[in-house]
Amino acid sequence: MGVLTAAPASAGPAFDPSGLEAQLFSQLQQDRWQQGLGGLALNGTLAAFARSAPFQPCPGVTAHGRAEDMVERNYFSHQVPPCGAEGWVAVQAAGLPMQAWAENIAWTQGSGADSAGVVNSDFMASPGHRANILGNYNSVGVGAWPAAGTWTGAGGARSGVIVFAVMFANFVVGSGEVAICRPL
Repeated sequence: MGVLTAAPASAGPAFDPSGLEAQLFSQLQQDRWQQGLGGLALNGTLAAFARSAPFQPCPGVTAHGRAEDMVERNYFSHQVPPCGAEGWVAVQAAGLPMQAWAENIAWTQGSGADSAGVVNSDFMASPGHRANILGNYNSVGVGAWPAAGTWTGAGGARSGVIVFAVMFANFVVGSGEVAICRPL
């Protein structure tokens, strides 16, 4: 994706989330095209916040992107603790002119190449997540972050977990927000 492509230090040198992010982005595009919808622009700002770009959901609290924050602070929720704010506050604080916003989050065990496929299948099987994928959005950012060691963010102790965050937005056309759309 070109945004924050360095592998997380805690994940070891072999893991680079950009491959899984690109796979999930491609699958989201395919889902939309199969339904006769236009594709989504891959937005670098959304991708940074989906993965690990810092933002302040509430005074005195710094979250490190959606996916990384859920791993590092050991939770799994659309609401960022302790204040309960949602990820759209990062987009709003960045001054991006959005008309609508949605988020899909997921986690999977195993860092295999099929992780993005499993997540996409689960999203498309869930009415709410599917509605976001097929919704009236023009931009998307996909983030993934591995848990080093045991993660208990979704209840129960699990190892080999990767957390995904997908941020959808409908930006005001002509607003000057740069959207990067890459062909498959």
